[in-house]
Amino acid sequence: DITQLVVLIDDLDRCLPETAIATLEAVRLFLQVPKTVFVVAADEAMIEYSVRRHFPELPIPAAGMTSFARSYLEKLIQVPFRVPALGLAETRAYVTLLLVGAAVGEADNDFIKLLAAAREDLRRPWQSNGLDRKAVHKALDGNIPPPIDEALKVSEHISRQLTDGTRGNPRQIKRFLNSLMLRRAIAEERGFGGDIQTPVLAKIMLAERFLPEIGSESCRERV
Repeated sequence: DITQLVVLIDDLDRCLPETAIATLEAVRLFLQVPKTVFVVAADEAMIEYSVRRHFPELPIPAAGMTSFARSYLEKLIQVPFRVPALGLAETRAYVTLLLVGAAVGEADNDFIKLLAAAREDLRRPWQSNGLDRKAVHKALDGNIPPPIDEALKVSEHISRQLTDGTRGNPRQIKRFLNSLMLRRAIAEERGFGGDIQTPVLAKIMLAERFLPEIGSESCRERV
């Protein structure tokens, strides 16, 4: 009486190579079972590495030929889908929502309004500016509370640099914002949070992250 069985396998690339291959081999045994679909989320390059590790004696393919690791995946994965990198509009909306959610909580009515506005706006990302100040002003009926205004300022300052520096990788963007909020929280606990301008702190952290020479010993000596 089952209409369809869908098996979701996430983060397969985070497993040890032996575990990743064992999982794929188990999937392969059930590929011909009616009404059954497997959805595998993984970094393709890491899975190819696992295949090469599992079959170390395979010959190196001649120029222009597909490697065995690639052929293995192509025979197993019948419908590949590659998640596109975030563009500037998507990054700005993502950053704004993460910062607003951290500031007011994801159950807050204003956050829910902004989330709905972002979803509607990003239906056509090629026409979107992300959750910029104009879009937020409209979504909140002209009333932007101070915590959301602060989140907007930070987003306006860092979204383009984060888009370019991370190549639109949402995991790296989230890690950057986690570090930013942690530093902000430490400053508050130590009693000098009022002296910290979050947009300025974010800019300094961008320099640390994408301009490694800023932290070099020679640079510190000059400072």
